[in-house]
Amino acid sequence: MEEAVKEPAVRAAKATDPAARDVLEAQAVIVADPVPRESVEQHVGAAMDAAHAINIACAHHRRALLSAGGYFAERASDLDDIGNRAVAVVLGLPMPGVPSPGHPLILTAGDLAPADIVSARGVPAGRNALARHSTARCRHNAQLARAACGPDKARRAVREFC
Repeated sequence: MEEAVKEPAVRAAKATDPAARDVLEAQAVIVADPVPRESVEQHVGAAMDAAHAINIACAHHRRALLSAGGYFAERASDLDDIGNRAVAVVLGLPMPGVPSPGHPLILTAGDLAPADIVSARGVPAGRNALARHSTARCRHNAQLARAACGPDKARRAVREFC
């Protein structure tokens, strides 16, 4: 479980791109919040397995972020990503993320976590396009798109897909 908690900070420390580092540092702050962690520990203490405890705790805190609105609601996708990564760690599964098949691709998704966009930016030139369509706010995704594509292309992408 500690690996899941430390993972966002490790990725942030390794990020060379300032926009990616900012997004990953924001995720590290979310992970450092003791309230979700205490919620997971309470569920595990009540004889629930760790993966389900993480899902339930993240769902509860996701609802709280969404109901708070604004900047907090924008962090819901970060929390989803953190929860998915934590579940992968406790189950011994590979980290979720963007595929890198070694050939050109157009990746579309209903939603992409900011960490997925960060990892997709590291895919060699085999990536043609990355599109996200969601009704959710996506400030971190917009930051990353601007950093990767420049403001003109990113503005169009954010308007069409965010």
